[in-house]
Amino acid sequence: MTRFDHVMSLIILVAIMAANSAGAREASADFRRDSHDPPMASEAPSEPSVLQRVARDVEGLAVTGNRELFGPKGADLVVVVFVTTTCPIANASMPSIRRLHELASKSEVDMVLVHPDPLVTPEAAREHADRRKLAMDILLDPGQVLARQLGARVVPEAFLLHRVEGDWEIRYRGPVDDLYAGVGRRRRAATTFHVHDAIQRIRAGLPIERPIRTAHGCAIERMVGS
Repeated sequence: MTRFDHVMSLIILVAIMAANSAGAREASADFRRDSHDPPMASEAPSEPSVLQRVARDVEGLAVTGNRELFGPKGADLVVVVFVTTTCPIANASMPSIRRLHELASKSEVDMVLVHPDPLVTPEAAREHADRRKLAMDILLDPGQVLARQLGARVVPEAFLLHRVEGDWEIRYRGPVDDLYAGVGRRRRAATTFHVHDAIQRIRAGLPIERPIRTAHGCAIERMVGS
């Protein structure tokens, strides 16, 4: 191999390495965007959504019935929080979720917890609610219809919907509070309660400063075909 051939080989090798490095950076950015950033396009329900509601019968057994959300009547603000029974990040947020329900009730806001995991049974959802002392309605979304419509990606993730002149709008989506600054980055205690702050600003006729925040939690495993 001549000196010229050797130099050309080095130039080609450097070019290939640079291209691979740029491609890796682009792929990494795409992965971060797909894995963590909430989709910008969420769709508010244009008609009522009907989900299974979990309750207990007179014998203490878990039973289900239907619960309608986003109808023309009832509370004009609805908070939907997606959870699962096994996600440690969601379970760590339960004290803030209980607190949010208490404050939301005082502001005439409807609040529900929704399980998008098709493997969660009514019995498991009811036991989880009892163990965590959750008083709000517990709903099942085994077909992930509502989760897909709202664009939920992780648990816990909260959505605040507002009915204005008969139409529903998503006014806030993201974490319930600031307990987690990222996966594996937990504060000792939450200091800011995003959903409650958004409710207060809506009631005061003020804009929400950050209506979209990145929720950190366990990924919602999509069903095949969803």
